[in-house]
Amino acid sequence: MDLNKSCENQLKKIEKTILFNKVKGKDLIKITESKQLNLLLIKNIYDKWNNNFKRNKIPYFDYETNEVIDANDKMMNVLSKNISIEFDEFKKLFYHCSLELVELASNPKGFLKRDFLNLKWYDLDRIKMRAKYYEYFKDLFEILIGKIENNKEISIKSSELNKYLDEITIEQNKELILEVSSFMNCNPEDISKVEDKNDFKFYSLFSLNNNEVDNLINEALSKDSFENAADFILENLNDHYKKNILSDDVKKLLYEIKNTHKSSS
Repeated sequence: MDLNKSCENQLKKIEKTILFNKVKGKDLIKITESKQLNLLLIKNIYDKWNNNFKRNKIPYFDYETNEVIDANDKMMNVLSKNISIEFDEFKKLFYHCSLELVELASNPKGFLKRDFLNLKWYDLDRIKMRAKYYEYFKDLFEILIGKIENNKEISIKSSELNKYLDEITIEQNKELILEVSSFMNCNPEDISKVEDKNDFKFYSLFSLNNNEVDNLINEALSKDSFENAADFILENLNDHYKKNILSDDVKKLLYEIKNTHKSSS
């Protein structure tokens, strides 16, 4: 599988279909033959808006009031109708989302757990909105919605939502594997056997089970800055490593966190 070559071929096709060297919002939903990739492109634009909004908050306003939340949602709705991306910028987004497409197909649970941490809190409306970005996992979202409704929860932290996800068996979706392999012009086995590049190797630094450590690392990576991510990691080390924060193991962990945080920002 040659991801770069596949992306280059797709981008050449796209460039012939757009006007004035810009990709518009109306183009995105059918911009490739992969429904899931098109949805990931739209999702990433929304997430970039949301993360930019979070980074630029100043401590003089209450951003959690219903009035502010509603105004933010309305602004996003207006912006979504006026998407206009220079093609050179779109290329970067396209490569990123193509990589995400492979990750989602090969390791759906790991991808979804990382994705849920783009928001701190979820109510049913937010979960339903998130579900719209996932063509092949509607049943999974119905299960999550059912769990929240059964527990009579009005809203839930993303970290708690991931705990629900840990309770669910999520297999690779065969239809998605076929869609991705067709898009990448490769064998389905090439997609299904891709190893998760985010697999975590430092479980022994924490007094938690593997799922709990995975959730902790994903939450750290969702922090606004590497400094906040590092502080969060150091606070949750086991007693031995809290006393040895200058050890090589801790340094290697923070180095990986820094690189991953930088590449995802």
